[in-house]
Amino acid sequence: MRWAVVLVFSGPAWASDVPFDPAVLEGCHEEACIGTGAEACRDAVEGGLTLGAEVGCHWAESAYWSERSTRAEVEIAELFGEAAGELEILQARWDAYTEAFCVFQRAVEFGDGALGKLVSSSCAMRMSAERALFFEGLQER
Repeated sequence: MRWAVVLVFSGPAWASDVPFDPAVLEGCHEEACIGTGAEACRDAVEGGLTLGAEVGCHWAESAYWSERSTRAEVEIAELFGEAAGELEILQARWDAYTEAFCVFQRAVEFGDGALGKLVSSSCAMRMSAERALFFEGLQER
């Protein structure tokens, strides 16, 4: 379910064809980090930045944050076992909200134009990061 947003907005190859380095974000637990991996990726694109590469960098960072979120969720389920059912419901609703919100934002700002892909990928990246940081924050309680 978590990857549904990526598959709806982009081709699966976009995020794998860019020079994204997850080390840029490792150890960062602040909202100020959101987008820094994509920015470093854009800077590392050889031959000049294209819209496709920029979107791919956003999707790559989004996938990175989704992986961090998944790891945190597993630990949260272990820490707060009694809330595991609620966590599952939260995840399903969060995924649906993220997809709906990013589709809405794209429609409002650019419709079906090429820049809409940039809006969608940036939105998904930001929402994935916020979710990961939220869950990681719960682990520290």
